[in-house]
Amino acid sequence: MTLFAVEFDEEVTWDHTGLRKFATFEGRRIECNADLETLAELDVRLHPSGIEVGEEKMNISFLLHPYFVRKIEAGQFDDDSHNAVTVRVDELLSFMQGG
Repeated sequence: MTLFAVEFDEEVTWDHTGLRKFATFEGRRIECNADLETLAELDVRLHPSGIEVGEEKMNISFLLHPYFVRKIEAGQFDDDSHNAVTVRVDELLSFMQGG
């Protein structure tokens, strides 16, 4: 069995809907998304450590990599096209609690 690494682009897009960046896995381009609710929860969880989402957008995108990788490797795509994954707040919380 050949293992493929998920490789992320450097570019991160932030807009009124949330965060978007792209990854490559098994030769496919995959859009990786986190909505504003997820980012707000991440901000609440990280704020005690002094990291603020608004000031550390690139670092926050890196912190989301494990969540994106988990969904990509598990085949938990947004639809049958397998071109996008979205980390939602309930998934973020479950992952943070070891679920």
